[in-house]
Amino acid sequence: MFISLPRLAEEKSICGELSRLLMGTITEEGLSRELVPIAKMFKREFEVFKENEGLVQNMTILEERYEEGKFEGIAEGKAEGIAEGIAEGKAEGITEGKADIVKNMLKRGKSIDEIVLDTGLMIEEVESLCETN
Repeated sequence: MFISLPRLAEEKSICGELSRLLMGTITEEGLSRELVPIAKMFKREFEVFKENEGLVQNMTILEERYEEGKFEGIAEGKAEGIAEGIAEGKAEGITEGKADIVKNMLKRGKSIDEIVLDTGLMIEEVESLCETN
């Protein structure tokens, strides 16, 4: 807020009194009588300014923490995605490997019962692998 003090601005002592009031070296009682209402308004505006300055600092901190959290979340998401992809790839590879083994054993004329005994697979698994090939 801009305070226009054309007749008072020329007096150096007024600016000095307001400065000392803000710095806390004098109280309102130590001011000239004509400055008390202006000083009260000036002090209120200064307090609002200080509060807003604190809000700006808090917003800056919050924005920094948000960015840090966002990057951490992205990194965690990527790590989880990679881990899931590896697990799915391994499971798929194992299933394909079992299917190849069952297929080869069937080509050699092995029965489903023999395949179950030799591989340790459940009969349902062997039958399911036979159906897919």
